[in-house]
Amino acid sequence: MDIHLLWLFIAIVFLLNICCFILYSKEKINLIVWGAMIAILAPFLGFAAGYVQNVVNPGETKTYGAGFIGVLMLMFGLSIWIVGLLVRFIQAVSRRLR
Repeated sequence: MDIHLLWLFIAIVFLLNICCFILYSKEKINLIVWGAMIAILAPFLGFAAGYVQNVVNPGETKTYGAGFIGVLMLMFGLSIWIVGLLVRFIQAVSRRLR
Protein backbone atom coordinates (compact mmCIF):
# COMPACT_ATOMS: atom_id res chain seq x y z
CA MET A 1 0.00 0.00 0.00
CA ASP A 2 2.84 2.38 0.81
CA ILE A 3 4.44 2.11 -2.60
CA HIS A 4 1.09 2.83 -4.28
CA LEU A 5 0.72 6.06 -2.31
CA LEU A 6 4.26 7.07 -3.16
CA TRP A 7 3.66 6.46 -6.87
CA LEU A 8 0.38 8.38 -6.68
CA PHE A 9 2.17 11.33 -5.08
CA ILE A 10 4.91 11.22 -7.73
CA ALA A 11 2.30 11.07 -10.50
CA ILE A 12 0.45 14.10 -9.09
CA VAL A 13 3.66 16.13 -8.87
CA PHE A 14 4.67 15.03 -12.38
CA LEU A 15 1.28 16.06 -13.81
CA LEU A 16 1.49 19.42 -12.03
CA ASN A 17 4.88 20.02 -13.62
CA ILE A 18 3.61 19.08 -17.07
CA CYS A 19 0.74 21.55 -16.61
CA CYS A 20 3.24 24.17 -15.47
CA PHE A 21 5.41 23.87 -18.56
CA ILE A 22 2.40 23.76 -20.90
CA LEU A 23 1.04 26.94 -19.33
CA TYR A 24 4.49 28.53 -19.41
CA SER A 25 4.93 27.73 -23.11
CA LYS A 26 1.54 29.36 -23.81
CA GLU A 27 2.63 32.33 -21.64
CA LYS A 28 -0.28 31.86 -19.24
CA ILE A 29 1.84 31.52 -16.08
CA ASN A 30 5.20 32.85 -14.99
CA LEU A 31 7.89 30.53 -13.62
CA ILE A 32 8.37 32.82 -10.64
CA VAL A 33 4.70 32.43 -9.69
CA TRP A 34 4.75 28.68 -10.26
CA GLY A 35 7.90 28.20 -8.16
CA ALA A 36 6.40 30.25 -5.34
CA MET A 37 3.19 28.20 -5.46
CA ILE A 38 5.11 24.92 -5.28
CA ALA A 39 7.27 26.24 -2.42
CA ILE A 40 4.18 27.34 -0.49
CA LEU A 41 2.38 24.04 -1.12
CA ALA A 42 5.41 21.89 -0.23
CA PRO A 43 4.84 21.77 3.56
CA PHE A 44 1.17 20.94 3.07
CA LEU A 45 2.00 18.16 0.62
CA GLY A 46 4.64 16.81 3.00
CA PHE A 47 2.25 16.83 5.95
CA ALA A 48 -0.48 15.21 3.84
CA ALA A 49 1.92 12.47 2.72
CA GLY A 50 3.04 11.95 6.34
CA TYR A 51 -0.53 11.77 7.59
CA VAL A 52 -1.57 9.24 4.96
CA GLN A 53 1.56 7.15 5.53
CA ASN A 54 1.04 7.22 9.30
CA VAL A 55 -2.62 6.21 9.04
CA VAL A 56 -1.86 3.32 6.69
CA ASN A 57 1.12 1.98 8.63
CA PRO A 58 2.26 3.85 11.75
CA GLY A 59 5.97 4.30 12.23
CA GLU A 60 8.61 6.96 12.55
CA THR A 61 10.46 6.02 9.38
CA LYS A 62 7.46 6.74 7.21
CA THR A 63 6.99 10.12 8.84
CA TYR A 64 10.63 11.00 8.21
CA GLY A 65 10.18 9.94 4.59
CA ALA A 66 7.17 12.22 4.24
CA GLY A 67 9.15 15.09 5.73
CA PHE A 68 11.89 14.37 3.22
CA ILE A 69 9.30 14.52 0.42
CA GLY A 70 8.18 17.92 1.72
CA VAL A 71 11.75 19.23 1.80
CA LEU A 72 12.40 17.95 -1.74
CA MET A 73 9.24 19.70 -2.95
CA LEU A 74 10.38 22.91 -1.27
CA MET A 75 13.79 22.70 -2.94
CA PHE A 76 12.13 21.97 -6.28
CA GLY A 77 9.82 24.96 -5.93
CA LEU A 78 12.70 27.23 -4.98
CA SER A 79 14.76 26.00 -7.94
CA ILE A 80 11.89 26.78 -10.34
CA TRP A 81 11.56 30.20 -8.69
CA ILE A 82 15.30 30.89 -9.13
CA VAL A 83 15.16 29.78 -12.79
CA GLY A 84 12.21 32.13 -13.31
CA LEU A 85 14.19 34.99 -11.78
CA LEU A 86 17.18 34.21 -14.00
CA VAL A 87 15.01 34.08 -17.13
CA ARG A 88 13.43 37.41 -16.19
CA PHE A 89 16.87 38.94 -15.52
CA ILE A 90 18.29 37.69 -18.84
CA GLN A 91 15.27 39.06 -20.70
CA ALA A 92 15.66 42.44 -19.02
CA VAL A 93 19.38 42.61 -19.79
CA SER A 94 18.88 41.57 -23.43
CA ARG A 95 16.19 44.25 -23.87
CA ARG A 96 18.49 46.81 -22.30
CA LEU A 97 21.37 45.95 -24.64
CA ARG A 98 19.31 46.39 -27.81
